[in-house]
Amino acid sequence: MYAAISSLASMISRVLGPTLASGNPFDDESYKNEFISELKEHTLQLADDIWKEFWDEDVDLFCNKRPSAETVPLGFYNGYTVWTFTIGLQAIIEAEKLSPGRYTDKIATATEILQERYYNTEFKAYSAWLHSKGDSDVYYDDNAQIAIAFVDTYLAFKEHKYLELARELCHFLITGWTESDSAPGGIQWHVGDEAPHTDRCCCSTAITGIALLRTVDALRSHIQVLKSRPTKSKIQLSDEEKQSDWVALEHASDEFIEEIEKDIQKFVDIATKCGKWLVDTLLITEKDRKGDALTHLIADKMTQSDDSYWKRDEHTILSYNIGSTIQLLCLLHNEANITQGSSPSLKGIDFAETIHILAATSITPYKAIFNTSAPNPAKRVWSDYPYFTHLLIEGLLVYTNTFPNHPKNKEVINMILHNVAYMKNHLSDAKNPLFYHRNLRLTHISPEKTTEWNETMGVMEKMSLDKTERVYDEPWEDTEGTTMARTLLANGGVARGFALTAGELGRKKALEEQTRRILTSASLVAGDW
Repeated sequence: MYAAISSLASMISRVLGPTLASGNPFDDESYKNEFISELKEHTLQLADDIWKEFWDEDVDLFCNKRPSAETVPLGFYNGYTVWTFTIGLQAIIEAEKLSPGRYTDKIATATEILQERYYNTEFKAYSAWLHSKGDSDVYYDDNAQIAIAFVDTYLAFKEHKYLELARELCHFLITGWTESDSAPGGIQWHVGDEAPHTDRCCCSTAITGIALLRTVDALRSHIQVLKSRPTKSKIQLSDEEKQSDWVALEHASDEFIEEIEKDIQKFVDIATKCGKWLVDTLLITEKDRKGDALTHLIADKMTQSDDSYWKRDEHTILSYNIGSTIQLLCLLHNEANITQGSSPSLKGIDFAETIHILAATSITPYKAIFNTSAPNPAKRVWSDYPYFTHLLIEGLLVYTNTFPNHPKNKEVINMILHNVAYMKNHLSDAKNPLFYHRNLRLTHISPEKTTEWNETMGVMEKMSLDKTERVYDEPWEDTEGTTMARTLLANGGVARGFALTAGELGRKKALEEQTRRILTSASLVAGDW
């Protein structure tokens, strides 16, 4: 096993090229531990402020005080689309993991409003905006993120209704898989049969696969509990309770358990198809001859032109595509180990080598997901937006858990911390450390941030302002003079990425300390002074 890992590490080192210069501050354990501890406290303050700033109790909805990117007019209010709502909710859920009980009521409120206001009864899924009769504005990637949020809420609170909500949503998600002579496979972006809704996107395909496997894992654990209960407890239900799926999930009959087990296999099969399709269709390899910067990255989608020709979009390279693909393939790797070859769809499939290559690509600073304008590779950071990078952070953290003994793990963790530190130090507003901007490219924010970027990176780049950084109710002729907008998408993405990092690395540190104490005690007991 060790020989195999060493061999693979050698191959990955060739992919990575030269290691970054020494002197990374996160090589110092004391510095790293202090940073993670401070990050946790900052994240909780940020989550508190997100709820205070964006949750409007007058309308029970995430809103912005001013119209801005992702908001939709709602009378005197500026409500948020379901994608943004979900990122805000996920940020609060991850903060709850850092401080159990702190956000319980808020999460319950937000999930209830999500179901009441966005749920589309026709599709049994969630609309992009508040649902109305005849509405068909339903995205598969949005709904996959919602399913994951429901699973995380179930795991936090152990309330079975959330697990059933995730299961129901998975039934919708698998309808997005289309495979025929005219369609290339993958999960389409949006319901409907016209472009661009029919685009087969990485985001819809990878996140659907993740949602399916996260739901499977929760269902499988719960079934084990159900099977251990006496049969009598499963049948002492009123007629009304028997009609409720989530009550049935809590007090399941043998027939209901069998139905869930069929769902589990169905979900695993589709998730496996998603993983295979991403690797076979969207992974850019050496054979594609696209150059080192693009090789081993994930193309954004397969899109259909007017003449029905399907073409791969290799021009849109986003951090969340590689992050979500890494996470899905890691979950499939774990699923193969759990089922020990008993799952027909996973027989003969080994994603390990691809996973390691993708992880190495994510920390290689000349790849296209990095802003390569900085001459010093050690200073380079991912190049897009915090509402995408939280999924790359999540994918890399899942990677380090899936392969805990891999020799590149330290570099992976250091790259996560490097980017998190950059966001914490440079993406926040100078006057308010809890106000985060949208662009990792500081030249898109303001003259002050452009100067900060040039001084930090040792470059002389020109400012190119992004209007989504500004409010939408002032004239756009003078973007520089328009008021800055604080958006839920940016702050939610930052908060979730920070919470994932602080939570996972904090748990790793606590486990290491516990193991060290146990070994020390055992050594003392054995008389090994």
